[in-house]
Amino acid sequence: MKKSLFIVCALGLFCANAIAGGLVTNTNQNIHFVRMFARNASTDIDAVYFNPAGTALLEEGFALSLNSQTIIQKRRITAEFPMFENGEKTFDGETFVPVFPSIDLAYNTGKWSFSGAFSVIGGGGQCEFKHGLPMFEAPIATIPVLLNNNGLTTTKYDVDIYLNGEQYIYSFQAGAAYQFNDFLSVYAGARLNWVRNHYDGHIRDIQINPVYAGNPSGDMISAPAFFTAMSAVNPAMTPYIANTSDMELDVDMKGFGITPIIGVNLHEERLNIGIRYEMNTSIEIENDTKTNTLPVGKKETYDDGVKTDNDIPAILSIGAEYAFTDQLRGALGWNHYFDSQAELPWDRDANIDNGINEYLWGVEYDLTDRLTVSGGMQFTVSGVNDDYQSDLNFSLSSYSFGFGGAYQLTPALKLNLGYFCTKYSKWDVSYANYNATGIAGKK
Repeated sequence: MKKSLFIVCALGLFCANAIAGGLVTNTNQNIHFVRMFARNASTDIDAVYFNPAGTALLEEGFALSLNSQTIIQKRRITAEFPMFENGEKTFDGETFVPVFPSIDLAYNTGKWSFSGAFSVIGGGGQCEFKHGLPMFEAPIATIPVLLNNNGLTTTKYDVDIYLNGEQYIYSFQAGAAYQFNDFLSVYAGARLNWVRNHYDGHIRDIQINPVYAGNPSGDMISAPAFFTAMSAVNPAMTPYIANTSDMELDVDMKGFGITPIIGVNLHEERLNIGIRYEMNTSIEIENDTKTNTLPVGKKETYDDGVKTDNDIPAILSIGAEYAFTDQLRGALGWNHYFDSQAELPWDRDANIDNGINEYLWGVEYDLTDRLTVSGGMQFTVSGVNDDYQSDLNFSLSSYSFGFGGAYQLTPALKLNLGYFCTKYSKWDVSYANYNATGIAGKK
């Protein structure tokens, strides 16, 4: 084959509640995926990630793919709780990632293909809850009930709650594929993963309006100052001094892990089948804590030097692509994440009944020699149970749709554009004891 340098430039827009993939892994690693989804049997440059054994079918020479996605995420938790005003409150989180990069590189010579990639294989951004989460506010909302039960008329509370979270798993992948014959090629490689999680937030300035001798007009006053004064006459109020004092957290969590990867590609005339297996990645992250004034019983998780399991689950990926004509191609794919076999933070894996399953469909059509259009869908079936779902961690079944196209600018340069959006199913969870408040709640 003719040696060449082939470059693919790609831009994409993605709107969803979470990045495509499992509980930890991102699979939206190339704009080919954004505009078609079913890439598990790819023999294009995005095969470096989706079907690494398929890189053996690339033309001789270098091929390079540069990708950037813009990600917009919305997360909404609606909590039904008797102590909230009107019995319900909504908490919104927002993410905007202007640049989500990935790079694929392959060099083919003879029967060998050597490939490498850089990607954000997990996490993928910052999520900000400007008014906190229901699990933080619910205990504060019970303070008026407590005081009313003690004969102190209290009707209001106020609090400043903020939470910001960032999760990134940066990865560098390298490996080699070998083509035994026109039918069979295999791959072996590995991915080095660097995890960085960051959390910062606070609960500040809790205020209440009890009517008593020190506040006869029922003005809003400092809760910790009130409980300090009241504890002198009622020692049972003493624990509420610490529980209503300002709390702040600023912590980084970092760790490394290596993912072994193997792959097989089968090719017969118009049919191509790709199989990829990524082994479980054992990762332990360690806290680098700047500030931690959480109460005893909660702060220990975030103390400096504490280590936490943060594995990347194993993945089995199978796909098939069939060329119906020289212009029309269709593809199917399936991903299974072995989530329950990974060691996840805070023993979340104990509440996983089955691993996530993803089912993918895609089609693309060459309108001209230079212009290709495509579209696809993905259905994701979550395998967690009710006990897994929380304000901080949740997994929902969903469906995604995407579309886009590619244009061959020059014989050595192609531009890909794509858009996809994910819609999530609703999941209601009821608690007999919402965050240890003793009051029934649902979210």
